[in-house]
Amino acid sequence: MSIFLCSSPAWATWTIVTSTGNSTGSATGAVISATKTLVNVGDLLVVAASYATNSTTNLTLDSALGNSLTSIGQKNWDTIASPTSGTNIWYGKITTTGSEAITIHGNAAASFRVIYFLEYSGNSSGTSLDKSDATASDSDANPLNGTAIVTTQNGELVVVVGNQTAGTGTLTAGTGYTLQLTNGNGATVLEDQTQASAGSITGSFANSSTGQLSVVYTASFFAPPPPPTQQSGVFIR
Repeated sequence: MSIFLCSSPAWATWTIVTSTGNSTGSATGAVISATKTLVNVGDLLVVAASYATNSTTNLTLDSALGNSLTSIGQKNWDTIASPTSGTNIWYGKITTTGSEAITIHGNAAASFRVIYFLEYSGNSSGTSLDKSDATASDSDANPLNGTAIVTTQNGELVVVVGNQTAGTGTLTAGTGYTLQLTNGNGATVLEDQTQASAGSITGSFANSSTGQLSVVYTASFFAPPPPPTQQSGVFIR
């Protein structure tokens, strides 16, 4: 007689290995950069940036180590108000570790610029974007909500960037999210969560000052592979 006990696989939890950010405040310029040591080849690298300016801003990215990052797509306020602002998210697999300087370039000088980047462990594929959405508003509310995305896999990493141009209020983490990075006045923030079960999810922030120009940018990434099923058994002869 043989008796075997099997444990069901569980999705691994995404873990931030390292993160950093930089904000220029009111200093006008066209570039902004941040530097941090990347640890593990194969980890997921996520970069977010926001610019506020009086002309359309096309943001581009450089990696000092040559890590290849893909732009999800820039969201501007061009169609609803002026001044305009550009917010974008890039992602990719870390191929080179060490001291990494990520630089964001704008084609026009901006009086307010923010960059964040984070290394997440456990994702061997790197280029694993599932869903994304960017929602702009010319008169935001509390809570400040984006548009729902519908994830396709359990345990996805959901990253949300919130940006207000006025800077008179403070954005903090929405329900179920953890605030990971914020600039000095809380006008541009980044939150995340691991979504246990696939399905609809909305990026959301608590917002202390309503009626402002805002963008909520949400992106989800496929989960790390689950550990193999463990088996144990007893054989009786």
